[in-house]
Amino acid sequence: ISGTYLEPENTQIQLEAGWNMIGYLRTDEVSAVSILADLNDSGNLVIAKDYLGGAYLPEWGFNGIGLMEPGKGYQVKTISADVLEYLPMSQEYRNSPIEKTDNTPTHYGQSKITDHNMSIVILDNAWEQKPNIDSEIAVFNNIGIQVGSAKYTSPVSVVTVWGDDTQTENIDGLLKNESFTLRLWDSETSKDLELKVSSWISGGDFYETNAIHQIGSISQEQHASDSFEF
Repeated sequence: ISGTYLEPENTQIQLEAGWNMIGYLRTDEVSAVSILADLNDSGNLVIAKDYLGGAYLPEWGFNGIGLMEPGKGYQVKTISADVLEYLPMSQEYRNSPIEKTDNTPTHYGQSKITDHNMSIVILDNAWEQKPNIDSEIAVFNNIGIQVGSAKYTSPVSVVTVWGDDTQTENIDGLLKNESFTLRLWDSETSKDLELKVSSWISGGDFYETNAIHQIGSISQEQHASDSFEF
C-alpha cells in the first residue's frame, strides 16, 4: 500500500453521533485524554477504546488507553455529530493530568480478544467491602469460560468483557444478551471469591456489544469452585 501522508492539521475527521472508527494521524504518541480534550470539554465524548479493549471513560476520569499510537485505530462514541482536529506536528499537546490506569491482570490473565466487547464499571462506593490492592476481577459465561478480566483499581475499576467471535468454531466470548457471573481473586489470601451484584445503575448481568454497564452494589460471597477455565 502506498500513498501520501495526511497532514494532521489539514485532515478533519468527521464524527457521526454514536460510534466512530478513527485513525491516529500524528507521528508521536500523545495521551488520549489530550487528543480528545475538545470533545470531552464540550460534553460530547462518551467513551473511546483501543483494539485491546482499553477504555477512556471521561465521566469517571478513567484512562485505560494511555497514549494514542501512530498507525493504530480507535473507537470513539459521541452524543452528537462533531469534528476531531489534530494539532500540527510543530505543536505539542499539553500534558494530561489523567495518567493511564494499568489494570492488566496477572492471576486470571488476558481473556481472548475478539472483534467486539463491552465495559463494566465499578466505583469504590459500590463495594460492600473494597478488595485488597492488586486483587483481580474476572467475568465468566454460563459454562465457565473466562470472557473478561481486570485488576481492581481505585477509585474506579473497569472490566472489558468480550463477545463471541462468530467466525470461529469454539466459544470464545459472550453472545448477545447472554448472562455472566463475576469472581474476585483476593491478593492477600490467594482465594477465588464469588461476587454477587445486588443492583445495577445501568445495564445488567447480560452482554451487549459496546455497552457500558455500571454496578450499583456488589459484595464478596463464599469461595468459588475450581471448575472455571482461565
